[in-house]
Amino acid sequence: MIRLPETGAVLGRCGCGAVVRTDSFRDLASYAEFFFSGFDQPCQDRAFLGLDEQGKLPPCPIRFGALAAHLAPGPVAPELVVLPFLFVPEFHVLAWEARYILRIGPRHSDAPLMDLYPMGDSLAGHRVRVTEIDSYADRRLVDWFSDLELLLASDRGAIDAIVRACPPLRTGLRVALDDAVDWSDFVSGVWPVDVSRPDVPPPVSPLHLCARMGAALLNPERRPRCEPRTAAWHLLESLRAHFPDLSPPSRS
Repeated sequence: MIRLPETGAVLGRCGCGAVVRTDSFRDLASYAEFFFSGFDQPCQDRAFLGLDEQGKLPPCPIRFGALAAHLAPGPVAPELVVLPFLFVPEFHVLAWEARYILRIGPRHSDAPLMDLYPMGDSLAGHRVRVTEIDSYADRRLVDWFSDLELLLASDRGAIDAIVRACPPLRTGLRVALDDAVDWSDFVSGVWPVDVSRPDVPPPVSPLHLCARMGAALLNPERRPRCEPRTAAWHLLESLRAHFPDLSPPSRS
């Protein structure tokens, strides 16, 4: 999992012994939770993300995934953006880690943080940070993606280009969203690009494309049966066979 230095003021220690700082949390809700439970972000994730909807034990494994997009104008190394997330296929949980967004390689776009606006609602209250990595040979990439379990990109061609430029991303299951999701089943969103709608401009940066894909994954079904389910819910359901539940059997 991507880890970056935490430099904020020290708030105390978690029960696990880890030092907790003001910038140790994914979002404001997690920051506030620390003052109730004393848990740092990893302990909160183990306590809450891996439980079923009724909060029953045993917890399921929390897995590491990434959404990626690239931009390569001509025969040059691409600009690559990686938006990490945590996920639990058994419970269809996906938690964005916007504090660990990486922008890797040469710069072919301006990519201001404003390019994340399609995900504005889902990232409300989140700590958002884009870390610039100049070289694909940066040794940290191997460590950061050694436990990557799922890589999402727009299509098969994009996946091939992304893992060719950044081999550490090969470690995860690679899924092309165009193949995995029938977008016609979901409320029209900002991705895929609808050429019949000139009011929706094409992506101008890989950061923007990541945000558009992330927003599309949260689109609900057009015809919900009982409760609205998102494209991400159906995607994770379809991938459950690839990620077996490794939790111990419950005691009767």
